[in-house]
Amino acid sequence: MHFPEKGTIIAPASMHLAIYEQIGNRLGVQVLSLQTFVRSFLCEPELTDIEYIFQIKEHLQDLNPTNPFYESRKDPEFLTQVYQFLKKAHLYEIDTYPSETSKEKALLEIIRCCQDIHFPTIEIPALHNVYILRKEYPDFDWVDILLDHGAQWLESDTEPETHYVTMATNRKQAQWICEEIINNNYDANDVYIALNDEKDQAVMVQMLDTYQIPYTLTNKPNHSLIPSQWLACLNYAKQKSTKNLCHLIQVCFPKEKDVLDWYELGFKDNDVYEPNAFVDAYTYSHYQYAKAKAQQFEQEHDLDFSIHDFEKMATLIQSLHAPTQENIAIFQSIQELIVASYDKIQTSDDLAILYHAIQNIPTNQKNTSLEGVWIGPRQNISPLQKITFLMNVHSKTYPDLRQENGIFNEDYVSKTNWPTLAYRLDTQKEMLKKGLTQPDILYVSYPQTDYQSKAYEPSIEMNDWLGSATFIDVLEPSHFERPNHSLSKTMAETLFVKKDKVRGSVSSFETFVHCPFRYFLQYGLYLKEPKDWTDIRIRGSLLHKILEEGIRTYGKDYVNQNLDAIVDDQFQWIEKHFPTKMNWIQNQKNEVKWQLHCLLARLKPFEEQWHMEPQDLEHEFYLDTDTYSLHGFIDRIDGTKGAFVIFDYKSSQKEITKNEFAKGLSLQLPTYAIEREQETHQVPIGIFYISLTSPMSTQMGVKLNYQRKKDNYDLETLKYAQKEYFDKGRIKGWVFDRQDLTLYDDSQWFQRKSEIPSFGKIKTMWEEIMTSIVEDIRSGTIVAQASSDACTYCPYRSICRTSRQIVDKPDRVKEEE
Repeated sequence: MHFPEKGTIIAPASMHLAIYEQIGNRLGVQVLSLQTFVRSFLCEPELTDIEYIFQIKEHLQDLNPTNPFYESRKDPEFLTQVYQFLKKAHLYEIDTYPSETSKEKALLEIIRCCQDIHFPTIEIPALHNVYILRKEYPDFDWVDILLDHGAQWLESDTEPETHYVTMATNRKQAQWICEEIINNNYDANDVYIALNDEKDQAVMVQMLDTYQIPYTLTNKPNHSLIPSQWLACLNYAKQKSTKNLCHLIQVCFPKEKDVLDWYELGFKDNDVYEPNAFVDAYTYSHYQYAKAKAQQFEQEHDLDFSIHDFEKMATLIQSLHAPTQENIAIFQSIQELIVASYDKIQTSDDLAILYHAIQNIPTNQKNTSLEGVWIGPRQNISPLQKITFLMNVHSKTYPDLRQENGIFNEDYVSKTNWPTLAYRLDTQKEMLKKGLTQPDILYVSYPQTDYQSKAYEPSIEMNDWLGSATFIDVLEPSHFERPNHSLSKTMAETLFVKKDKVRGSVSSFETFVHCPFRYFLQYGLYLKEPKDWTDIRIRGSLLHKILEEGIRTYGKDYVNQNLDAIVDDQFQWIEKHFPTKMNWIQNQKNEVKWQLHCLLARLKPFEEQWHMEPQDLEHEFYLDTDTYSLHGFIDRIDGTKGAFVIFDYKSSQKEITKNEFAKGLSLQLPTYAIEREQETHQVPIGIFYISLTSPMSTQMGVKLNYQRKKDNYDLETLKYAQKEYFDKGRIKGWVFDRQDLTLYDDSQWFQRKSEIPSFGKIKTMWEEIMTSIVEDIRSGTIVAQASSDACTYCPYRSICRTSRQIVDKPDRVKEEE
């Protein structure tokens, strides 16, 4: 390709730097974008886009209310579509419009309302010294006009060397491109990677970084918060609500999380903390701290904006950013929009057009230098880069020709003297095909599947040009290595041992067995799990608390009482302190009452037949040895003279197995029984879980049997569903030393395991298990290897990053010889 000695070169602004690097110091040549060059043809100054949109809005105020688009006359997106059509109609000199259908008649009325809007006249001289860089132009209509007035293409006159390939996935496609650049020893400055989809940029950049290939992004994203901060300020000025204020704080002051929490909760505090089931004393003190922070924040920042306080908003946003070149450019662009629309904004509704314009303002940074591989859109394929890789060329992305859509769609414009669809499609196809022939070497590729394993079909147009793609099997260059977490024995002693003992609860020891790394984070570093009183998991502990209060008040007769008053008492504290959440609180209260009603109905037959009485609730205990110290609470202890049974409330369906006990995964109930036996010297009868859930059962109407030739169905009765419901609700656990519960009617309620060790054997196993766990804790074992389901609700998954490394936990009990 030969550049002219003088004249004007038309090319996108993103390509000017590359052109100047190749033409050198040619004083007779200027490089302009198509939009800038076209403005030179205007016989008078042109208004900005936002000024035209405000004019259209004003002209449509008198629109007939019966018009179907009457309600859209203030919508910025609708106004923008009308403006774009009117501007194109002026270019094509359209003077006749369809009026056959009701939609066409409505649009004709809109066009007539706007007929007084003036667009500058255009006079185009002869363009013999104008050269248009050969590429794919979205504004192909203007390109045609310039060519008709004497402009010429600036293009390569040789056919490219083409390669058409396909790979398994998008990631392998990016890897293959990097390997092709390296294996062929291509100069990175001569390579252009064309993207059919902006989403491909992330994986391509990641792979270039992996292979250490330098690159420059044509559309370098500017992750500036300035536009979003302006939008947040305008939103709050338009409607001063708590929701908009919280959004403003989140966008403009992201570090003020305590202040944000305060406004989001709508918390009303008292000086004295009252114990409740939702907020503990620690969280309450955090709310007090957040209140003080919010009061200080209000003194330091005046956020009481009106819709005309643009200077006040600008001062705030400027104070949040350093005056870099990028920030100044974005801020200036928004400032120009505000200046153009300031006089038009009278009410809060008038902010919508300005808001929409700021939303769509381009924020990409301009490159000040070009180094390495050039990455950009497909439309920028040109003769400037000798080697071009065109990615993701499949049926969904190629040729992807533009058609008129929206309100003024192809059906509408086809009835005007708009250029025909066939002509516009042929023009785009020719421009696209010619653009692809500009590089010296062209690589075209596509993946065979997307990230959801859905197959891509090859592009028919590309197959017609280059034939079928060649499949390339790209081998993985490396393997993934999981992070290896380790801790020295000295550090483990420092973190986990206090006064020569490992201290904690039974659940903390179980946590270590489930996942040593979570134990390290939770009980070594004391990283608190993020909890909120709106967390649905609180409901289980809430039901537990309500049952405890019911048993303390009514004994075993609690199942025959209406416990709604206890529920109301439990919710009284948050109702008082969170009045803005009253609707949510009331819904939760009704849900808890319904669950409690179902639970009491399920437990009533058991409690009426159960021969033991509750002896203690929430019994606090301490269990000390030479190497560890346990502290905890036993939910419920029932007993008779000289014997007891342990019950533990669970918000899920849980059972204890010998296998999990031997691994150290189910220590809670055996620990309670051992501690109670040591404390009272009573005989332990059994240990059981009481589920607080009410399992749903499906009643089958008909049971089919395809083995029969006749009468191949049986009617199911309600008795079958009741039996299934009963089986799901049975109390699960262990009965010690084969003690006989069949003497009592309540034996049917216990789902017992027949093959379990004696209580004496369990105590021996328990001591061996606890000793093994303590040794592992003190040795510094914190490897992130979890048991099954341990990762499901783990709050530390973002820190762990082991991709759910599940292992089968070994037994901690030595086999008997």
